[in-house]
Amino acid sequence: MKNKTLSLFIAGIFAFVFLMSFASALTLSSSSLTFNDNNSKTITVTNNVSAINYDPSFTIGTIEFFVSLNETLAGVLTITPQDNIKDLDFNKEYSGSFLVWDDISEKKTVTVKVSNSDFCKYSDINYLNIEISDWSVAGYGDDDEWFPLDTIEIEVEIENSNNHDLENVEIEWGLYDEENEQWLFEVDDEDEFDLDEDEDETITFSFTLDKSVDLDDFEDLLDTGNIKLYVRATGTVDDSSSSYNNEKTCVYDTENFEVIIEKDFVILKNLEMPNSISCNSQLQISGEVWNIGSKDQDDIEVKIVIPDLDIEEYIEIEELKKDFDKEEFSLTLELPEDVQAGSYTIKFFVLDEDGDIYEADNDDELSTFSQTFTVVGDCSAAKVKVNATLYEGGKAGQPLTVKATLTNTGAKSATYLINIAGYNGWADSYELSQSSVTINSGNSADVLITFNTKKGIQGDQLFTLDVLSDSQLIASQPVSVPIEGSSGFLGITGFAINEGNWYVWGIILLDIIFVIVIIIIAVRIARRK
Repeated sequence: MKNKTLSLFIAGIFAFVFLMSFASALTLSSSSLTFNDNNSKTITVTNNVSAINYDPSFTIGTIEFFVSLNETLAGVLTITPQDNIKDLDFNKEYSGSFLVWDDISEKKTVTVKVSNSDFCKYSDINYLNIEISDWSVAGYGDDDEWFPLDTIEIEVEIENSNNHDLENVEIEWGLYDEENEQWLFEVDDEDEFDLDEDEDETITFSFTLDKSVDLDDFEDLLDTGNIKLYVRATGTVDDSSSSYNNEKTCVYDTENFEVIIEKDFVILKNLEMPNSISCNSQLQISGEVWNIGSKDQDDIEVKIVIPDLDIEEYIEIEELKKDFDKEEFSLTLELPEDVQAGSYTIKFFVLDEDGDIYEADNDDELSTFSQTFTVVGDCSAAKVKVNATLYEGGKAGQPLTVKATLTNTGAKSATYLINIAGYNGWADSYELSQSSVTINSGNSADVLITFNTKKGIQGDQLFTLDVLSDSQLIASQPVSVPIEGSSGFLGITGFAINEGNWYVWGIILLDIIFVIVIIIIAVRIARRK
C-alpha cells in the first residue's frame, strides 16, 4: 500500500511538472512593435497547446488596429493599422498594448508604439518638386545661425516637373525643435495657387523669433540649439487622362539651423524715429531694450550719440530678467539752435553694468545701432521752439484742448502760422485760438488747439503741429495726447457737482424724489385695499 501511494505521489509530481511545462511554454518573438507607416507587422507565437487567444482589435490615438492569426503560417499574428498614420501629429509618439494567451499560460502583453515621422500627409507621386532655395537674416545672426528677435526671410521654389496640371497647390511651413520634439512655430499655410505642367513658382515668407514664439522654449536649446525648418507643398492632380486624377500629392524639404543663446546679451529692437525733421523741430525716438541672454541683467544704459551735433544722452534701465524681458523707452532730443540742413548719423550703444558695450561671444557682434536722419528747410530763416501740453479735456466724444507754446529762438521778430495735421483718425475737426502769432526774439506766445474728438476712441493719439514763417515750414512737431474711453451712465461714486452743471444734478435729484413719493403713495393705497 505504501509503495502504491508513493508511486501515485511520484506520478502526480511528474504530471504537475508536465502541465507546468505547458503553462510556461507560451513565448512571443517580440513583446513590442513600432509603427510609423501603414504597413502590417507580425509576431510569432510559440506554445505547446493548439489554441492561441488574442485581442482582435485595439486603438492607439486615433488609429485602430486589427489583429489576426495567419492561416498559412502557424502561430503568426498579423497586426494591421486601419487608419492613416499620417493623420497623427507630426513626430508625436502614441503608445498602447494588446494581449496574447493560450488556455494554460498567463496572458502576454505586446506594447505598441505609433508615430508619424512623415511631414507630408499624402504620398509623393512624382508630380512636385520643392526646395528651400535661399534665406536671409535681419538682426544679429547670419546664414544658418540665428539670434532671438532676428527676422528670417525664406525663399522656396516649387516646380511641377510632370506633364499633368496641379490645382490648389498649398505651401505650409513650420519650425521644429527636434531635441525636445516640439514646434517653435506651428505649421502655418502661406499661399495657394495652381501650377500647370512644367511650370514653377517662387514663394517668399518671413518670420521673427519673438513673442509669437514662446521664447522660454529657446532656453531648452542651450545644449544643442538645433532647429529644423520644414516646408511642404500639397496639390491635387487635375488631369482626367491620369490615373492619379483628383488625388493629392505632397513633397517637403528641410534645412537645419541653430539658435544662439548668449549668457549676457542685451539689444535694441523696434527703434522708431523720423527720417527727416525741420530745422527747429525736436527729434523724437522710441524703441525697446531686450534681454535675449540667459542671465539677469542690471544697471543697463543706452547711450545715444549724434557726433556732428555734439549730442550725447543716456537712458537708464535698472533691470531686465533673463526670460527675454524687455523695457520700452522714449526720448526727445533738442537740436542745437545753429543746426544746419543736411544728413546726420545717430548712434546707439547698449552698455552693461561696467559701462562696456554688450558683445556676443559667438561672433563678437556688438550691441550697437546707427541710423541717419535729415534736417530739412532753410535753417537761417526764422526759428521757433514748440512745446505742447494737454490743457483740458481728454474723454472720447468731448472737446480736448492742447496748449502749444511757441518761443522765438531767432535773432529778430517773426510771424508764425500754425497748421494742424494727422488728427483725422481720432477727431472730426479742430479750432485754433489764433492761427498766426507775431513774437519778438526771445519771447513766447501760447496758442490753444481744441479738437472735437470722436466717440469710441481710447489711448494715446497723435497729431502734427506745423509752424510756417515766410511761407516756409520751419517746425513740424509730433504731439501725443491721451484719450479716455467714453463712459456710459455715471456710477454712484466718482462724480462731482461742479459750477455750471449743478442745475442738471438738481433736476435729477427732483426726479428721484418724485419717483420715491409715487412709490410710497402706491404702497399705502395697496395696503388700504
